[in-house]
Amino acid sequence: MLMQFSLIHGSLPTKGRGLYLALILLVLSAGCSPENSSDQNLPEITVLDRFTKAISVDDNLLYAPVSIQIDAEGNLYVLDTAVMQVQVLDAGEPRLIRSIAGPGRGPGEIVRPSHIRLANNMIHVIDTGQFVIQRYSLDGRFHSAISYGEWGYFPSVAAPPPAPVNPSAVITPDLDNKPHILANGDLMLSPMGVRDSISSLYRRYNSDREFLARIGHIPDGSSFILSNEEVKSDIQENRIPSFYLPKAFPVSSAQDEDLIYMIFSSMPKIARYQSDGIMAWEKEITGISELDSIKTGFFSSMERIMQNDSRFRITLNFYHSGTVSPEGELWLITQYRDIYLHRFSANGALLNRYKLVAEDEKLKPIFDIHFERKEIFIVNSDGEVLLFPY
Repeated sequence: MLMQFSLIHGSLPTKGRGLYLALILLVLSAGCSPENSSDQNLPEITVLDRFTKAISVDDNLLYAPVSIQIDAEGNLYVLDTAVMQVQVLDAGEPRLIRSIAGPGRGPGEIVRPSHIRLANNMIHVIDTGQFVIQRYSLDGRFHSAISYGEWGYFPSVAAPPPAPVNPSAVITPDLDNKPHILANGDLMLSPMGVRDSISSLYRRYNSDREFLARIGHIPDGSSFILSNEEVKSDIQENRIPSFYLPKAFPVSSAQDEDLIYMIFSSMPKIARYQSDGIMAWEKEITGISELDSIKTGFFSSMERIMQNDSRFRITLNFYHSGTVSPEGELWLITQYRDIYLHRFSANGALLNRYKLVAEDEKLKPIFDIHFERKEIFIVNSDGEVLLFPY
């Protein structure tokens, strides 16, 4: 399970840092539950252990890839935060085709990007550091910028400064409630964190700022203001904290803007929506051992952490990101010690469970799939891109 520790208020006194480090070691040493599920209807785990390195360290092409996408021709688009650029690569060679963007606050420059999205013949870089979506043509030219902060999606209360991060580290992006781009270029923006009362998880707009639809219902019992005491109480009652419930991210089709999946990160639950906000179906994901292990580990770790200091908490992500096949199937990636991919039908039925095994390689839940070639591209902690056939 990928856990992230957060200090909610202030900083620890010096004598408390040793205790904090000890807590981290204790969490990381927690065991995991068996892989076999008691639900006989679940598909068995298929182990994928054959891979090649599409991009290796020796190629000197990538350093800290945090978001990848593959186009129809098989070109690999990689957001590399070490250089604050999108690198377009021919993974078959491998070679660099072109570099896009760069660090800074000028036109087309990026500060703290979270992920990229290919849509409507454009490359979109979601820069949460500037509350801007930078748009580039496929040949790398800067096209325009959408400042969604100016649309009213700028937090009313300033967030604490982020913890220092090694820019060369491969960090799994947090997609919860981040902007999303649909196939036709329309925007989905989340009011989470910018409004005290919200009626949907996302709102859809066109590039002219015209409001089109509300997408994604608010789970019952959700809270939008963090209370450490409420989180502690929920943990003691073995409930998912109410502050975690509205954390979600969309996964949409690259071909059809009317096909949108909403992934509730902390529940786990998935729902399918149309672009007008109408929900087709909703499904809770239960009985899957790797997801049960994440939940068990979360509660066990949170109980130990909050007994010592309620200012600390860890994230809960049953899934980290996903992609949609041309047939409308949903693929989601999860991590508990190992990396798993779950393939769902367009009706929400779990079709396959894949476990990716790469010997001593430490894989990260950062991936995309070339569906025609049946190839999974995934990043490891060294900044390499591995290719698994399936």
